[in-house]
Amino acid sequence: LNQRPIAMQYCLSYGGRLHLLKPAFDEAFSAYSPGHVITYEVLRDLLTRGFQEYDFLSPHSEWKARWAQSLRGQSSCYIFRRGVAGALLHAWKFQVAQTVREWKDKRSR
Repeated sequence: LNQRPIAMQYCLSYGGRLHLLKPAFDEAFSAYSPGHVITYEVLRDLLTRGFQEYDFLSPHSEWKARWAQSLRGQSSCYIFRRGVAGALLHAWKFQVAQTVREWKDKRSR
């Protein structure tokens, strides 16, 4: 808008599909829904170019539900190097971080 970026989508395309990696918009313009405006324009462009799919990717969020009629499952795979560094990262990911999330959830209730 007047040379000021107010919304963006970082995507990858492959095989007639566009995968949304990172959307963003300037909060100062949130009343005008720039994220929805850019999504509309991207979808319109994809239709004219014959794309088959626009994948919002995970995680599920309310704004994505306005555009999509169904959800897909998601899986994650983590690989940690053997040794102390890998063991520490594993503990952080699956023990410490989970405990902190649970503690925050309890405090917010």
